[in-house]
Amino acid sequence: MSPLAPAFTKTRFLAYLAGIFIAGMISGGLLHSWWAPPKKDRPRDPQQIARHIEERFRSELKLSDEQLVKLRPLLRRNAEAIHDFDLQTVKKIDEYIDRSRDEFIAALTPDQLPRFKEMEAKRKAFMRQKQADSPPQ
Repeated sequence: MSPLAPAFTKTRFLAYLAGIFIAGMISGGLLHSWWAPPKKDRPRDPQQIARHIEERFRSELKLSDEQLVKLRPLLRRNAEAIHDFDLQTVKKIDEYIDRSRDEFIAALTPDQLPRFKEMEAKRKAFMRQKQADSPPQ
C-alpha cells in the first residue's frame, strides 16, 4: 500500500457500509413516494361499504340490474358484518393498548411522560371520534 493511501480500517468499512445503507433508505423512500399509489381511506359507514362493494361488482362482473336487485340484501348484510368486525377490532386494539400502558410508562423517563400523556390524550380523542362517527346499530 502506498504511504499516501489511507488505511482501510474496520471503522472506515463500517462507515462506508452505513453510508450505503442510508443512501438506499433515502432512495427507496423517494421511489416509494413517487410510484406507490396513494392509499384510499376505506369507507367506514355500512351503507358506504355496501355501495363500494356494489360498484366494484357492477363494474368488474358487469352485473345486470336484475342481478344487483337480488344481490343488494346480501351485500348490505356483508357490509354490516364488515363494519361490526372493524369496530370490534378497533375496540380490542384500544383495550390492548390500555392494558399495556403501565408497563410502557415504566420504561419511560420522567421527561418523556408529559409527551406520552399528550399522545395518549390524542389517541383517546381519536378513538372517541371514531366511535361517534359510527352510525348507531
